[in-house]
Amino acid sequence: MGNPTNSRPLRVVGSKLINELGQETRLQGVSIPSLEWGGGDSNILDKVKTAIDPEKWNSNFIRLPLNQDRWLNDENGYRALVESIVGIVSAAGKYIEIKAITSGNTDGNGSSSQGETMLRIAWEGRRWNGRGVSTDVVESSIKAYIAAINAMEWELGNMTGNMTGNIDGIH
Repeated sequence: MGNPTNSRPLRVVGSKLINELGQETRLQGVSIPSLEWGGGDSNILDKVKTAIDPEKWNSNFIRLPLNQDRWLNDENGYRALVESIVGIVSAAGKYIEIKAITSGNTDGNGSSSQGETMLRIAWEGRRWNGRGVSTDVVESSIKAYIAAINAMEWELGNMTGNMTGNIDGIH
């Protein structure tokens, strides 16, 4: 896949996302599903165009989950479809995230694909991140919450000297 000509680099400065002009940028976008479990529906290009159209959704960011096996095997022009989507988004001067959904097999059916959940929890002005990975999206969400809560309890336990990290009385 070539480097899109309208690609605009972003960087993080402190807690802000900064564009190539040094301006703070806020990403407002959508996830365009279907490529992670199939070859994409027949309307996927129209969905992308609608999402970035200033007269419709006016998103400046598209998240595009892909299936690793279909990418590697280039089933039914899978790569060409992805390149078309990247071209449309880039030509409009928008941002795109391509995320490969990996699997432990190579038969292309995605039967052991992994879902990833990343989240942030907050309490009294503090924030903690959590990440979970599983073949089940509910399980990956639970794992992410547990990881975030464990991080919160560890930090608060170290601050208070209570190494159990028990802040709510639940054991």
